[in-house]
Amino acid sequence: KIREEYKDARRYTRQLKRDLESRVLPPLFEIRDSGGGFDEEQLELLEHWIDELDEFETRIMHFCGMILTQYNELLSDEYSGNTISGRNTLPSILEKLKQKQWIEKRGISDDSSLFSILLELREEVKSVEAQLVAAQAAYDRLTSPSSPDSVVVALENVRNLLYDITRDDSGPLFDKVEETHELLNAVETSLNKCARSIDGSSDSLISVLEKVMCTGISMEMI
Repeated sequence: KIREEYKDARRYTRQLKRDLESRVLPPLFEIRDSGGGFDEEQLELLEHWIDELDEFETRIMHFCGMILTQYNELLSDEYSGNTISGRNTLPSILEKLKQKQWIEKRGISDDSSLFSILLELREEVKSVEAQLVAAQAAYDRLTSPSSPDSVVVALENVRNLLYDITRDDSGPLFDKVEETHELLNAVETSLNKCARSIDGSSDSLISVLEKVMCTGISMEMI
């Protein structure tokens, strides 16, 4: 008899664990008497779920607060002025998150729910991650001396070809080659400016994107 009771308790525990992991009210939770009341076991289970929901609310709101703290700079007017405006940009999503409460009034659409805002945040962070990868690839394509496809390598190849055109140090052909070299110098100057615009200063493209990403909030956490 004791063994059977132990097995029953084990089965009940496993069922309860599965119900908790599903984050929905367990299917075994139902009114069992015709009077519409709850028996002692149901009341105990209900109290357990109320505690679970309270704990879940605490964790979620703490996480939202942590997000807003980490992204505080994006909510400032100074930084928001340097971001691309739009309905679903990170600053606007964070502003919606800042105004969000755990308990909402009736009539709130699913599109403005806390869950939807967190989904928007996840997609925006993924988008910024992709932008950062693209910006780094663009910088490498411009400046990488080890990549045969980079602009700086192509520029050097053009210079070497021009050197092979003439060995003279005067004459019409020499003058035209020198003029072309000067134009290449102008191209190189513009190339360096372009590279610094992508990465090379505190307000460069990569720096702006890294400010968004370097927050301690990972995609796994979201």
